[in-house]
Amino acid sequence: MTLETRVSANYASGQTLERILGLVAANGGDPGHLTVEALQPFDSMHLGGWRATELLLDALAVRPGETVLDIGCGIGAASRTAARRGAQVEGIDLTPEFVTVAVELTRRTGTTGASFREGSALSLPFPDRSFDAAIMLHVGMNIPDKGALFAEVARVLRPGGRFGVYDVMRVGSGDLAYPMPWAGTEAISFVETPDTYAERAAAAGFRETARQARAPEALTFLDDLIAAGPGRGMPPDRAANIRAAVRDGTLAPVQMIFTLGVKDDGNG
Repeated sequence: MTLETRVSANYASGQTLERILGLVAANGGDPGHLTVEALQPFDSMHLGGWRATELLLDALAVRPGETVLDIGCGIGAASRTAARRGAQVEGIDLTPEFVTVAVELTRRTGTTGASFREGSALSLPFPDRSFDAAIMLHVGMNIPDKGALFAEVARVLRPGGRFGVYDVMRVGSGDLAYPMPWAGTEAISFVETPDTYAERAAAAGFRETARQARAPEALTFLDDLIAAGPGRGMPPDRAANIRAAVRDGTLAPVQMIFTLGVKDDGNG
């Protein structure tokens, strides 16, 4: 079994759509007439939820008419949010179930401008210079070769393109307890420091323009999630382990913004 197959299996449940629609109904929404607002509390599969997505898109300055790539799109929340800002969005994900659910939720909410397909961040199914911007939310933790990731994103971005990353990163020392939300065991977990991200990005021709850790917001989000009970979407042991790591200063969700320039060839 390949690494990507194991990563996909970590996320697939076979009941993602039913669970999401059940949460919407339990919260007073109508799954038969689904709105973005009713879906918003449940479709963002990263620390901070939909508010973190909005902050990333604000920092990336996504504009109407731009083409945006959503890497590891999950069930499509960030793609739909960017599309509602007027962007034309392509979402890719390793997990077939997530792609199917993303398509269905996008159809049910009447959102236009977002499409989805299976794909790998290390072999993007798009021609060179296809996008004005790219986003990646809580994906890099499953990718060991960050250099290959940044090189592939650089390939599909136009010169001057922007790349917004919001990943869980190592910000302090300490061992990690598994399972984590992105990995049942350390065999598929590849958490790195923000400086490592910046180094790999620079090697691919990116310039870092902004960096912000969001530990307090993550703790508030996790406290609310744990208080809501296991039916909210994250297994209790995974929620407890990531909360402990953030509380202890070992991990934090970090937002980083990069701009694609001219790669330095060492000749000045």
